[in-house]
Amino acid sequence: MGELKAGFANGRGLAALGAVLGVLVVVSFIFGLFLMPLGSAMGGAAGSDDSILSGPSPLVFAGVVLGGYIFAGAQAMGFTIAGGTLSVLFILAWAVICTLIWVVLKRFFKVQRDDTNLVAHLVRTVLEALAIGLVTSILFGFWRLRLVAPLDGGDLSFDNLGSLSMGPGFFHIFLNVTFFVGITLFFTRKFLPASWKDNKFVAELLTGAREFVQAHAVLFAIFAPFALILGIVFFAKTDGVSVTLVLPLLANIIIWITGMCFFGGFSVGGSMMDMFGSGGSYGGSGTAMIWNFHPIAAVIGFILAIVAIIAMAIHIGARRTRTGSIQWARIWQMPVIGLLAWLIVGLWLSNVTMHMFGESASLGMSWWTPFTVAILGLFLASLLAEILPEALVDTPLLPLLAGKKTAQAWRQQPAPVQAAPQQQYGYGNGMQQGMNAPQGPQNSAQYNQYPQGAAAPYQQEFGSQYPNQGYQPPAQDPSGSADNQAEPPYPPQDSSPQQ
Repeated sequence: MGELKAGFANGRGLAALGAVLGVLVVVSFIFGLFLMPLGSAMGGAAGSDDSILSGPSPLVFAGVVLGGYIFAGAQAMGFTIAGGTLSVLFILAWAVICTLIWVVLKRFFKVQRDDTNLVAHLVRTVLEALAIGLVTSILFGFWRLRLVAPLDGGDLSFDNLGSLSMGPGFFHIFLNVTFFVGITLFFTRKFLPASWKDNKFVAELLTGAREFVQAHAVLFAIFAPFALILGIVFFAKTDGVSVTLVLPLLANIIIWITGMCFFGGFSVGGSMMDMFGSGGSYGGSGTAMIWNFHPIAAVIGFILAIVAIIAMAIHIGARRTRTGSIQWARIWQMPVIGLLAWLIVGLWLSNVTMHMFGESASLGMSWWTPFTVAILGLFLASLLAEILPEALVDTPLLPLLAGKKTAQAWRQQPAPVQAAPQQQYGYGNGMQQGMNAPQGPQNSAQYNQYPQGAAAPYQQEFGSQYPNQGYQPPAQDPSGSADNQAEPPYPPQDSSPQQ
């Protein structure tokens, strides 16, 4: 309880929670405006072109943004005769919400990260997230939008025979808000425990996660314009779907298109399939590849994939330690983290599921797409990250793709030098080969490795205290003159008296 008391002692804790709630309301309202045509699209199946929406549409679709869920139920004379649901996580909206929460807490409330009182802070974060989730669910979870549609006869209408009501799900709002706000609050205030980072395996995974984020910032920046164009074209050609839906679904579309450019697929299945094809020509289900859009789109997509691999490799390679050779031990982390992320976010969270009036449909990436992205994209980028920065060290591509400061810091690291084998004179070894061998003596003390008493026999024989095992005394001059005696070879002798 000490963590909670400290957080709310001066009122700043409540103010921070109020700011978080404000971010949720503002962002959900903005994105909800782009979803409003979805109400007409869902109600059009039950009414006519004269259908009238009655109710607080901004509040309803703000709740749909937060919950990623909308249901519609047609009622007649008190009985529910048909209904439908649509489920999709609006990834872009939640990315904006989490980023703004982090910025607001850091800039306006000066929140600092630490790794103390981890359990107490975890309890505090859970309680705060639950409170915000409950308040948000009450604000947006109970609003309903009523659709009144005159019947063809003109004498009766849904207003007196029945009505179609739609709205967000209370539980879905509570679950999403609690999870995403809780994760954001925790990592805004706390570091991971230092003991985790001391574990080699955990440290490697954290490094892979950091490289994953850096690589995907580059990857999605490259594919975002291309995905936006394809999304607009696709929605414009689809009957009954508004182009305004592209913005709330933009992050989902980027994920789908990116996967397709790495030989992934986009699968559509269910009895509502004909809404998204050409009159149901796919026979109720099917998988589209990037070349099914247009051959030119496929060529552009594959070119962007190659550019993305090179850009990711340079971007993350310049942030690794410069070694001059491939370090296999640091290649596997990013592809593994990437595969897990694409399985969770791409294959599960980004997909769209609909159930409407007895019909169903599902849209999203094919099951093999995360594997092709991880192998053809992330693994190749991680491998080339060991090669390309060194190969492009003197080119303008390095600062362009890695950043000027990062490139400058990487260039200032000692360049790896493959030194030629050197000869070393040792004791009884003749010579030693290798880069790590000392290049000659640095001082006379280098050779003074023997006890002082052990040097006496050699000193008497050679006039020096330095033994040279395996050395044969020079031949004496026949005249016996000491002046004609040969000098000992390298290393140089120190004739100073012993201390």
